[in-house]
Amino acid sequence: MKPSKIYVMQEGYVPPTQVISLHSFAETFLAASIIKESAVVSENEFTETYFSGAIIKESTVVSGNSFSEVFSIEAVYAEPTAYYNLNSDFTDSAGSVDGNIGTATFEAGKNNNAVRATDSSNTYVDLNIGANEFSMAGWFKFEDLVDAPSVVFFGNVATWDEDFMLLSYYHPTGTITLASRDFSAQPSATKIEGVVNLNPSDYHHFAIIKSSAETSLYINGSLVGSSGQGNFREADYGNRVVLANDPGGSPDCLVDELAYFDSVITQDDVDFLYNSGSGKFWDGNEWVIGISNPIAYYNLDSDATDSVGSNDGAITGATSTSGINNNAYLFGANKNISLGTSNDFKQTEFSFSVWVKPDYGMTASAYYNIFAVGNIYANGYGLSVYGINNRFEFWTRESGESYESVVQEYHNEINIVNKWINIVCTFNSTTMKIYVDGEFVAELLTPRVPTFNPADESVIGDAFGDARNENFIGTIDELSMFDTVLSQDEITTLYNSGSGKFWNGSGWSDTQTVQPLTEPTTYYNLNSDITDSAGAYDGTLVSGTYVAAKNSNGVLLDGANTYLQANNVSNIINVETLKTGSFTVSTWVYFNNVSDIQALFGSSRTTDYVTVYFYDDSGNKKLKLAAREDSYGNFSTGGVVDVPIIINTWHNIVLRVDSGNYSFYVDGVEIPITIDLSTVTSYSNQDKFSWGTLTWSEGNDFMFNGIMDELAVFNSALPESEIIEIYNSGSGKFWNGSAWA
Repeated sequence: MKPSKIYVMQEGYVPPTQVISLHSFAETFLAASIIKESAVVSENEFTETYFSGAIIKESTVVSGNSFSEVFSIEAVYAEPTAYYNLNSDFTDSAGSVDGNIGTATFEAGKNNNAVRATDSSNTYVDLNIGANEFSMAGWFKFEDLVDAPSVVFFGNVATWDEDFMLLSYYHPTGTITLASRDFSAQPSATKIEGVVNLNPSDYHHFAIIKSSAETSLYINGSLVGSSGQGNFREADYGNRVVLANDPGGSPDCLVDELAYFDSVITQDDVDFLYNSGSGKFWDGNEWVIGISNPIAYYNLDSDATDSVGSNDGAITGATSTSGINNNAYLFGANKNISLGTSNDFKQTEFSFSVWVKPDYGMTASAYYNIFAVGNIYANGYGLSVYGINNRFEFWTRESGESYESVVQEYHNEINIVNKWINIVCTFNSTTMKIYVDGEFVAELLTPRVPTFNPADESVIGDAFGDARNENFIGTIDELSMFDTVLSQDEITTLYNSGSGKFWNGSGWSDTQTVQPLTEPTTYYNLNSDITDSAGAYDGTLVSGTYVAAKNSNGVLLDGANTYLQANNVSNIINVETLKTGSFTVSTWVYFNNVSDIQALFGSSRTTDYVTVYFYDDSGNKKLKLAAREDSYGNFSTGGVVDVPIIINTWHNIVLRVDSGNYSFYVDGVEIPITIDLSTVTSYSNQDKFSWGTLTWSEGNDFMFNGIMDELAVFNSALPESEIIEIYNSGSGKFWNGSAWA
């Protein structure tokens, strides 16, 4: 490892032959009296400053800083000459030397998948190692604990009677061996050996560093041994590296993330690659942090399938909606997903990660359960929101004992409602921790270890045995369960700056799933007529004119006697579907003024109606969803929200109705609607639908003054992700008759 940038002091001369040890960077420079702590500091490119031997003089004075504070180093680690992630093939992601996978198979690896080779699988790569300086590193896992060594790799052609290098592990004695032979000069092999107890259920990291002076072997970041070339023979190792087997036969071994360097890497590089057991992996451009494989994963896109194991869930009441990644499930009273009684969740060392979007309504002095394993009254663990002060609580319970928990409390000025939040909880007998949006927030030392009963269930959105029905109110997505304690690096990577990383069935992906937008039931582009380009509900324009608009042309309505009419749309939007059904209406509007009451769209029949209209209340811009029953009867109550409408500006306004849940979206941002329709009990099927007027009593009221364009109606509640995509950061997406563009 070498630094790419350093801070160099005024008049500090760094000789081009000076060796920098990153383990003792400060010690090296201070001991040589090259740099003084109180001198002037400037940032310079390492290659320009160090190798040119330049004297750096700057005028910025840094005082009172210790050396370690002033001399920050951005480390650059060795890049591989060849790299094989072995997820599904033997492709070189760092160069162009692809390997031959043969008949080897792939299984869960250290990072995504690994390869299982056998003596007959013919799995190799030709790296042209020869007798030059080089380094190799990777991960291995052995499982067959027989009285024979498990071979990680064999470096040479497939015969013993030549030069070779071989790495193997003999489980009965715990002996790790790196053997080398120069057959022409020394028929017997020389070895570096050490005794290391390796758990057969875990992946282990190896690193081999061969310089002109010595060869060293590292296992799990620790030096096993080194040998000078007098004892560890210099040999021509040939150009073939054969994975997980040798010509003499050996038990199977899984190999993952194989890296080859045509140079000598350092102890710092080994530490970096091992990363305290979490690993760093080459993604084709840079080293990235790996994430442990989950033992259960629920993407919750359209069901509760476990995409890792066999613990599929059973859904009760929860409904599909838009999520952080594709779809998710909306929870509330008596809504949950039971994951059964599997022991996979009943761990005493574990982590779980979940994305949640809390909704309004969790305000009582009660616990609203996001995820729980075991009986909430007796044992187990779980994650809840305490409603009265909006805090997340990770709790454990031992049989016969009280709760012990880790709490992250959100104060009043921090709003957790209606936004996606990632929560990770980790537990072992030493400590339990909770992380919110990738950051550690609280822990409890020596926590109570949860106990479990065989009949206890694991539940999403509720808790087993919770007779109080304290279900989570909001949306839950992407739940993952691990049988290990995740590191801070892994948790930071999972959060991915708010974009998330998601399990795609075989590995972690940082790209969110893109689903095609729902096709509209009815669509009017208003370029030159009121043709329905998605269905058969053509309309008419009353007195308006076509003008340049959001997308090509739209319709100018003057606020007097101009409007659009498409009566058949009332089959989709009416009082009945408002109360019990689901639909979505989207329109682009351009207000010429905001001083009057202006109807956007509505469905009516003589005296009963559904309408959405805009009005100005003493400078406060409002949108209202309203309904009225037959014979000039009762009105709905509520339905009013504040909206950020600006005149002479294009806005995308959406009404989303989902089985009794109501929201406006203005420019892609949700504004929930509270409306009481209980008094609207007598109504007929409306037979008129219009944009730009209310049209009750056969009259034309509350005329819109401005331009309308791109009117869309859907006979379902669109996921939020699609509403946002249609808004498209203000640019919009529009239906061209066959697709969104």
